[in-house]
Amino acid sequence: MKYQNTVNKKILAWMPAVFAAATLVFAVTFAGVQQAQAAPLTTGTETKAVQTTDSGIAPMYRLYKPASGEHLYTTDANEKRVLTKSRGWKYEGIAWYAPKKSSIPVTRLYNPESGEHHYTADKNEIRVLTKKRGWIHEGIKFYSSDAKKVLVNRLYSPTAKRIAQHHYTTDSNEVRVLTKVRKKWVTEKSMIYCLKTSYKVKFNANGGTGTMATKSYDSLTKYTLPGAGFKKAGYHFAGWSTSPKGGVVYKNKAAIKGAAGPGKTLTLYAQWKKIPPYTIRYVANPGFLQNRLSGTMSNQSVDINTTANLKACGFKIEGYRFLRWTTKADGTGASYADKASVKNLAKSGETITL
Repeated sequence: MKYQNTVNKKILAWMPAVFAAATLVFAVTFAGVQQAQAAPLTTGTETKAVQTTDSGIAPMYRLYKPASGEHLYTTDANEKRVLTKSRGWKYEGIAWYAPKKSSIPVTRLYNPESGEHHYTADKNEIRVLTKKRGWIHEGIKFYSSDAKKVLVNRLYSPTAKRIAQHHYTTDSNEVRVLTKVRKKWVTEKSMIYCLKTSYKVKFNANGGTGTMATKSYDSLTKYTLPGAGFKKAGYHFAGWSTSPKGGVVYKNKAAIKGAAGPGKTLTLYAQWKKIPPYTIRYVANPGFLQNRLSGTMSNQSVDINTTANLKACGFKIEGYRFLRWTTKADGTGASYADKASVKNLAKSGETITL
């Protein structure tokens, strides 16, 4: 690795840093580094890890600085708050979940010449960079999982012109895009692993009918919610909310990722929107017998997809008895008996005359 130090005009050459089980060659080039660089975010002294198994769960916050193009990873909620509120960093979400303690500490190093941060669990890499390459030891910032079930990919950009030459992600699609589509990144040997965590999602009909099975989702993977399996007469499904009377948070079959913490259960409540009913208008239709007609009937409002009974005929014509209701005044069209059971005689918002 080479970079030009514009402060002392010296050219420094990096030799490959050797892992315990593999060799990693650093080919990063820093050119045109500004003379004035930001100071380290934090400083600290490495402490010896004594844990031999994963203990606890800590979210790994991923931050991004547009001015430099660098990503920063931290489990420190206060550091996240300070950097995003006053230092120009943007919060991008939880990158992965790390154990609060394990036997594998991950150290964060800082390069005062370039302003870059580097994360490694390799003791030899730490020694070479801090003793011979001018990097500053910022201490143990998180831990790698002893279980080694989920690899945190380490990517390197040999053509990056800014300081963001290393990137860390568990997202296989992000790895594919950066290495195969953009073709400006290559994968490097990684010694960092995160926890394999999951959460559950329960579905509540919230006044509807039907059943839906509880789902278990990996915390770091994007999924599509199943289609709504609930129904409610006179309503259509509007989406899901995290509370019974809340607004829609997820639409039907929406994408979901990390919606609840590891080991937690998220309950999604169906949200229903009233379908405008249709109206039945009753007409006596006495013809030339108008002078013998008595009685009145009000309109009837009926919900869509709901079975209802027609009203009992409230009209009377002296010397005649009621036969049936029809959709046409001349007695043709669809016909219905008195108090007949009906469903969806008209579309939502429409009026049918009997």
